Amino acid sequence: MRKFVALFCVALIVGSFAAVPAKASTIFSDNFESGVSGSVWEAVPAANTFILVGDNAHAFGTQSAKQVNADPFIYNMRTILGAIPNPGPIVAGTREVASVMFWDDLNTSPTPFGGTIMLAKDGLSDFYQLGVNSAVSINNYYMRTSTEGNLATGVARTQGWHELRIEAGPYTGNFGDVLFYIDNNLVSNPATFGKRKINTGSGFDLNEIRLGLSVKTPGSPFWYDNVSLDVVPEPATALLLGTSCLAMTGCGRRNRRDHRA
Repeated sequence: MRKFVALFCVALIVGSFAAVPAKASTIFSDNFESGVSGSVWEAVPAANTFILVGDNAHAFGTQSAKQVNADPFIYNMRTILGAIPNPGPIVAGTREVASVMFWDDLNTSPTPFGGTIMLAKDGLSDFYQLGVNSAVSINNYYMRTSTEGNLATGVARTQGWHELRIEAGPYTGNFGDVLFYIDNNLVSNPATFGKRKINTGSGFDLNEIRLGLSVKTPGSPFWYDNVSLDVVPEPATALLLGTSCLAMTGCGRRNRRDHRA
């Protein structure tokens, strides 16, 4: 019987993994080693009003992108339409993942200040945002969706590099379609937050990344590096099922040893 269960588990794992994409697909990435390229990034909403510049402070390689003041409009830098191939609708079994390494200098004054990553539909028909916004919380990181507004995460800001990651799944109309992570830790509650916006029965294509925030940020306390957009397979439930199966067979072996003892 134990041998049958083990064989069944192996078949389940192999069959389930065959049904999901084999690996992640990178749609876009930028490590800013050549600065902030005007062929990729543009300011919003005013032309020639840059809020990101190449800078060698807090860099993984030779450069990161530093967030600076840019009067008269303080907003985001966005990827130029067409710079990112449109990944299309998010299909079952995959998630669209936007991530960036984000240096927080931990300043708390003067206000307002903010720095974020945003995953969006061009034109902002739909968007999701994660980072710092003093209008929401001075001391904690925050998240935002276009349908639910702003929410403080309860995660305290700390000085240094942090990975900010937004994962959008296929549209279902439920909470948890979009998940927010800081340093690989889930900071949103999928039972109460993270709805996608409807678009004629499904979700909008998400084909734009924005860096920065629509508030004036004195003191230039934020840097960005290694920004990317990927389509990745969902965590395979087969792995969890397989682990459970193997644990069950292990328990069976232990129970038999205990019984013999």
